[in-house]
Amino acid sequence: MGKVPARAVVLLVVLVQTGCATLSYSVPQDRAVENRFVVEADVDRVWTAVVDAFADNSWPITTMDKASGFIAADEVSVPSSFMDCGVSVSDGRAVQYGYNYTSFNIVIREAETSEQTMLRVNTTMRGGVRSLAGLQPRQCVSTGLAEATIHDAVLQGIKG
Repeated sequence: MGKVPARAVVLLVVLVQTGCATLSYSVPQDRAVENRFVVEADVDRVWTAVVDAFADNSWPITTMDKASGFIAADEVSVPSSFMDCGVSVSDGRAVQYGYNYTSFNIVIREAETSEQTMLRVNTTMRGGVRSLAGLQPRQCVSTGLAEATIHDAVLQGIKG
């Protein structure tokens, strides 16, 4: 009788394990997230503070138009605490997400007076589960921490 190659044994073990594994997924729950903030500073100071916040976090800005008050960043890696991607469970164990990305659209406008600015932080989030089949993308929702992080950074920036 011939010797079974080691690769064949490994392949057989992987196939048996993946055939027996079950992966279930529950979608993230929608939640109300505060994303509009009135900042007690003029538009120029808020604009500078937002740009500084992105630089401090190494988040590359893809679009920036001061005249329209618009700043955008795509595919920014963020902490998993910024988002809820639902729960993926494999054989009773929670599955770790392999990546967490968000896109930011920031709108900065003069508010009631020239010494107040409206800051709106919009996010689109996605994550992915690592499995033997590769990365499985998941649409995610914000926990509100991304928006609060930008707001807090702006408040710190205008104090500086």
